[in-house]
Amino acid sequence: MKKSKEFEQFDDAMNSILRADPKVVKEAMEAEKKANAEKRKAKKPSTAGRALGAKD
Repeated sequence: MKKSKEFEQFDDAMNSILRADPKVVKEAMEAEKKANAEKRKAKKPSTAGRALGAKD
């Protein structure tokens, strides 16, 4: 039975995912989560800045 090209691509992708080292994946996810949290924290305007803007 001949595999379709799409199935071969899917099979290759799944094999590469399953071969990945779980520790490396976890570390990368934690680093990304930390970076996103810092970025989100930096985006928030301070309450003092909003209060000063409201007086004008």
